[in-house]
Amino acid sequence: MKIAKPLGLTGQVPATLDNRGADAIAAPLVAEAQPAKRVATVVFVGDDFAMGPLAPNFRDAFLQGLRDLGWVEGTNFRLEQRSAKTRELRPATAAEIVKLNPDVIVAAGPAAFAYGPVAPEAALRTQFWSPIRGIPIVFAGVSDPVAAGMVQSLARPGGTMTGISYLGVELNPKRLQLLKEALPELTRVGSWCRPTINCVSAWSARSKGLPFRSV
Repeated sequence: MKIAKPLGLTGQVPATLDNRGADAIAAPLVAEAQPAKRVATVVFVGDDFAMGPLAPNFRDAFLQGLRDLGWVEGTNFRLEQRSAKTRELRPATAAEIVKLNPDVIVAAGPAAFAYGPVAPEAALRTQFWSPIRGIPIVFAGVSDPVAAGMVQSLARPGGTMTGISYLGVELNPKRLQLLKEALPELTRVGSWCRPTINCVSAWSARSKGLPFRSV
């Protein structure tokens, strides 16, 4: 798991990688720790249409990671949570987030595509794309942030986005290769995928010459 870590609140994301997700999330708040008076604002963004409601343990783990770094909700930052119930509500949700004037946005999975300044190709695949510009966005659970135009590279993300990639594009073909080696007689592969999310396993299987069916 590779994480590009941002610093500051200027929308610039430096060229570093780290292995701690909480670091990547907390780093944009470091500038707020200097005055020690102002309470920073973090907006936790999901997307009910694409992934359903955020699991409580996701939020709990996020808050625990920040506590480990000295950031306590209600003490030195406040947490707002937003998620569009339908795809048509994405523009209104984006406007609401901007109105909160957050110091950093944390976007889970598909929300990064819905609200991030992504590449035109990725934007065309996202219904009611509503990009939020000028505010640092930390994403979690994105397969290929470089191809999506979220970052320039894993080593030097640039722009206003950074976060955690699970490297699905690189790892899924390898997983299928290992499966094929373990089961040489394998002729068909199935995978569970949400219908609103492009399933990386599909082209991975086809690249190995295996019929693929997503469920």
